[in-house]
Amino acid sequence: MMQWRRGVAVALVVGVVGSGVGLRRSMWGQAGQAAAATPPSAPPASVIRITVNPAAAKREIPQDFLGLSFETMAILKGKDDRYPYFTPQNVALSRLFRSLGVKSLRIGGNTADTPTVPLPTHEDIDSLYGFARLAKVRVMYTLRMRSGDVSVATEPASYVMGHYGELTDCLAIGNEPDIFERHDYAKYSTDMHRFLPEVMKVAPEAKICGPGTTGGDPAWAGKYAAEFGATPQLKWVTQHSYPGKNGKKIASVDSARALLLSPDVDKSYEKYASGFMPQVKTAGAKFRMEETNSFYNAGAKDVSNTFASTLWGLGYLHWWLHRGADGLNFHTGLTTAAGDQQSPCWYAIFWTKAEGTTILPMAYAMKAFTLAAHGRELAVHVEDGAPEVEEYASVGNDGVVVLTLVNRSFGDGAKERSIVVPLPKGYARAETLDLRAPKDDIGATDGITLGGSAIGSEGEWNGQWNVAKVEDGKAYVTLPAASATLVRLMRRSK
Repeated sequence: MMQWRRGVAVALVVGVVGSGVGLRRSMWGQAGQAAAATPPSAPPASVIRITVNPAAAKREIPQDFLGLSFETMAILKGKDDRYPYFTPQNVALSRLFRSLGVKSLRIGGNTADTPTVPLPTHEDIDSLYGFARLAKVRVMYTLRMRSGDVSVATEPASYVMGHYGELTDCLAIGNEPDIFERHDYAKYSTDMHRFLPEVMKVAPEAKICGPGTTGGDPAWAGKYAAEFGATPQLKWVTQHSYPGKNGKKIASVDSARALLLSPDVDKSYEKYASGFMPQVKTAGAKFRMEETNSFYNAGAKDVSNTFASTLWGLGYLHWWLHRGADGLNFHTGLTTAAGDQQSPCWYAIFWTKAEGTTILPMAYAMKAFTLAAHGRELAVHVEDGAPEVEEYASVGNDGVVVLTLVNRSFGDGAKERSIVVPLPKGYARAETLDLRAPKDDIGATDGITLGGSAIGSEGEWNGQWNVAKVEDGKAYVTLPAASATLVRLMRRSK
């Protein structure tokens, strides 16, 4: 806490629990009467102090937390009679998946339940799972429910589990059923009790996940948890969320970017999660955000494909991790469904076209998260914090602590922040890895770097950690506006 006395800034610095560092004062500016006689024209910016205690680590971070979500249409052959993504020969894409930390591949979206979209053939499914084996990912596979014909779900369920059960996390029955069930959960429940026994009859080893409803019906996830939470076959309660709402109806590009980076967006997450997470916990179930991104209807151009989304996505991943989610799949593709129509996908992680793969800004959020989120969650104690600064931490099995710091301030409200981290007992070194855009421009669509390096089309990355200043048992970090920094704390060498 800052106290101002006769023009002198006095800071109270509290040490890490168990570090042996006591409470003491430090002073900025000229000491004694000289400072008192000539007060500064403006007080220096407050220093944010972040304390962590590795001995108090919390939940183990699920190794398969990070995933991607694709439309069912993405596993069908294109007009050129070729698969756009998923084949056993697509080594380049498998390398990109591994570099970004993708462990879960969800197939679904609106085209899973669109009557005009063909159902995947056995050949399509074989190609998908050939890629899954190559990339070492597990699949969440969506069965069609909208038609009401149970056999349309049981046939692929039998084939998938009969041939690729070891690579399948769960089967989802229907995509966003609140839409075609006209927001009537009772009707959906009746249909689920008609579909589920038949699916389990042909695929007895399958796990299920659901309900996978839109952001407009989060209460369905709570009702689903209460109804199916005790079902032994339940893998995850699932939900969809697009915090920015409709990407085709933004007021302006500037206001949409500001929305993603506003501290108020955190409040919307809290409100959203409160609609179902308590019921999920009561049921003893696990939750996965199986489809999500910034704005629905394929995103917002010049917003979802900019550095504003990078900073948003990194904080968003950590927010759900530290609120108890067991996984999150960003929806992506060259095109995605907006209703029953396909639209260019502005929130994509990458675009794959005939001329090659383009890495997009959201990929940097995933890469930074993968570098940071290892081992166990770690609580952070923040003094003199700022709403626009996000702080998260984890501690690996090797004892290395990684802090993720996101400075969401930009434009006229841009504020560089000074961070002080008292080192835990036994720790002596600190390093930083910066996530930056050219000129700290939140509207940047390229030129983004992590540790000074871009991410290549196959996931190549040569980012470098920099040695951070450490004095008197504390690490000092500068966090520019519109940027993020990972801070790595390491034990004293033996």
